[in-house]
Amino acid sequence: MSSIIFIDLILHKTKAYRHLLFNVFNQESVNIQVGDSKRWSVYDSEFYYQWSKEKQFHVGDSLLFENNNKVNDVFEISGDLEFLYCDPISPVAVHKTGHDLVKLTEPGIHYFISSEPGHCEAGLKLQVVVGPTANVPKLSPLERLTRWLDSFMFNHH
Repeated sequence: MSSIIFIDLILHKTKAYRHLLFNVFNQESVNIQVGDSKRWSVYDSEFYYQWSKEKQFHVGDSLLFENNNKVNDVFEISGDLEFLYCDPISPVAVHKTGHDLVKLTEPGIHYFISSEPGHCEAGLKLQVVVGPTANVPKLSPLERLTRWLDSFMFNHH
């Protein structure tokens, strides 16, 4: 049965499942869209705080910042005070394409703000706590694919 599903995925729905299969083979890291469907555009002082509190971030994950790059940008900054006071003067990195993928390479607290006047103060800032690499069992790509396909099977008791 699982081989029929796999063949169907490959022959009939390659575009729809390409991303899904990629994630099956690359479970060690995750791309996380900042703000989910609201993206990097919410001017609410609690929104990104609540959003990040509900997520787990690990070394190797990437944050996807999508925004209107004519209005917003993303500055990665280094500390609490810069974050608290929305100080973009000495950023660690600057992202301005509107579709920026930022890889989390170290555990600890990472800070992101908008440098546009008033945006950070209105809540367009993010603090994430990054833990060590996710504890994913080391499986071969075939074992991961098999487990994923098995998840579609219904157990009748």
